[in-house]
Amino acid sequence: MAKTIIFGNQKGGVGKSTCAILVAGTFSAAPFNKRVTIVDADEQQTISIIHRAAELSGQEARWAVAPFPDPIKGVSRKKFDRLLEDVQSKSDIVIIDLPGYLDTDGKTANVSPEADFVFIPVPPTNKDVPSSEDYLNFMLNIRDIVKKEFDHEIKVIPFCNMQRTGHSSTGFIREVFSDWKKRFKVNSMKAMLGRYVEHEDVGMGNDLYNNMSTNKSKNYTAWINELASIMKIKK
Repeated sequence: MAKTIIFGNQKGGVGKSTCAILVAGTFSAAPFNKRVTIVDADEQQTISIIHRAAELSGQEARWAVAPFPDPIKGVSRKKFDRLLEDVQSKSDIVIIDLPGYLDTDGKTANVSPEADFVFIPVPPTNKDVPSSEDYLNFMLNIRDIVKKEFDHEIKVIPFCNMQRTGHSSTGFIREVFSDWKKRFKVNSMKAMLGRYVEHEDVGMGNDLYNNMSTNKSKNYTAWINELASIMKIKK
């Protein structure tokens, strides 16, 4: 049975699509060697474009992509359900990339109940925390409804993204996560994912987990190892 995860936030620019690509690239390579598919449900189709461009340039495509730019409600909801069922039957890990907004009757509300894990990237800035908290609240409500009505467990987990090593924002985001734990009874990831300048070699054919230099890989490796532990993905 495939594990289905979402990297989601209602705010654009927090790195959800980049995190999806990073995770797909790592889990589809050694030492994990999983069959990974990204369902690109974002209207912008950024991941699908990157995947297509990489293939045209001759890069190895270890993970697959399933584009779905259409709305997910009404008749198109059945179309999405068929696509997701097919992808899950052929994959070990399915990553759903949602648009960077929050809706109560569209993609966010209709797709989130299908996930096993919802990871929320939270940049450590005052402008990103309030919108991330709203998204967290929405997902926790979805989690509770799905648990009650379908007896399906969704784990909702925030994590710090774009962290600057040694910067005062590290203390700030720890305080935010501590506050969320008290108020919402939700645990955040301990490992923080650094700024993408530290992962500048990301791409379809690169193996960040194994091939990056020690300085760059330490942060990313710790984050991936914790993510794999949460999802119970074995090497």
